[in-house]
Amino acid sequence: MNKIAVLGAGSWGTALAQIISDNGYPATLWVRNNNLAQTMATTHLNTVYLPQLLLNKNLSFSSDLESVLKEAEVIFLVVPTHGMRDICKRIAAHNNCEHKIIISCSKGFEIVTNRTMSAIITEYLPLSNIAVLSGPNHAEEIAEKKPAASVIASSSVNVAKSVQTILLNSYFRPYISDDVLGVELAGSVKNIIALAAGMAAGLKLGDNCQAALLTRGMSEITRLGCKLGAKEQTFFGLAGMGDLIATCTSTHSRNRRAGLAIARGDSPKQITINNAGMVVEGFNATKAVYTIAKKLELEMPITNSVYNIIYKKHSITSELETLMERSGKTEYFF
Repeated sequence: MNKIAVLGAGSWGTALAQIISDNGYPATLWVRNNNLAQTMATTHLNTVYLPQLLLNKNLSFSSDLESVLKEAEVIFLVVPTHGMRDICKRIAAHNNCEHKIIISCSKGFEIVTNRTMSAIITEYLPLSNIAVLSGPNHAEEIAEKKPAASVIASSSVNVAKSVQTILLNSYFRPYISDDVLGVELAGSVKNIIALAAGMAAGLKLGDNCQAALLTRGMSEITRLGCKLGAKEQTFFGLAGMGDLIATCTSTHSRNRRAGLAIARGDSPKQITINNAGMVVEGFNATKAVYTIAKKLELEMPITNSVYNIIYKKHSITSELETLMERSGKTEYFF
C-alpha cells in the first residue's frame, strides 16, 4: 500500500486522516505544533479541533515535515489557504514530488494574487499529479461517521480514481470529476453566499429570503465559473449546490456564523479574534471574487453587496434595498 501523508491537523485534516486509516492505509498526520503532535501520539485525541474523535491506533503523528514526506506517495494538503504557498515551498525544498499525487483540500483563493490552490501547487510542484477534494463535508459530522459525499477532481481520471479508492468507504462517498477549476471555484465562492445567508438569518429575514439567496447565489457562482472556463454541470453537483446548501444552512459553517456575527454588529477583525485567529475564508473570497468580476465586467450583485458590507462598511439593510430594487430581470443562470 502507498504511504499517505496528511498535512494539517485542523478538524478537516484530522477527519481525513481518520477516513484513510479506517480504510487500512498507512497514514501520517503532520501536526505543525510539536507539543500537540506528541499529545496526539500519546492519547490519539486532537483536543484542539476534534476532541470527541478517538483516532485509530494505526495512525501516526509527527511535526517533522521532512520525515513525513520522505516515503509518502500520496499527500493531502489540508492547510489554510494563506498557508498553501509556504507549505508548497517547503515540500519542494524536501522533495520534487515527481509522479506523486498531491490533493488540495482547502477552499479559497490566495489573498493578493487571487489564485486557486491548484495553481499554487502547480507553480511549486509541476511534476506532481494534482487533484482537488471539495464538497459538503463538515468534519464534525464525518468524525461521527455520519454519511457524506464529496468530489475528487483531476485532469487525470486515473489519479482521481486512485484518490477515490483511498477514501471510499461506508460513510464517505467521493465521486470523481475532471473539472478541477469548477470544483475549486464552487468551493470557494459559496463562502460569500454563506456570509450573506448568515446576515439574513441574523436579521430574521425569513425562509423566502434564504431560498432566494441560495438560488441567486448559485446563479452568480455558475456565471463566474462558466466565464472562466469551468463546466456548467459542476455547479449543480456536490461541489456546487451540495456544498452551497451545507455551508449556508449548517450550524457547523464558520462562514454562516460569521454572517450572523456581522448582523450583530461585529467587525471582520473581531470575528477572526473570536474564532481563535482562524480565517473565515469568505472574507478573502469576497475580495478576490469582487476583483475578478470587475475585471471580467461580470454582474455579481450578491457578491458586490457582501463586499460593500465587509469592506466599505455599508449597512446590511441598505444593501438589501439595493438588491431588491434592481431593475427587473429574466431568470436565467448566466
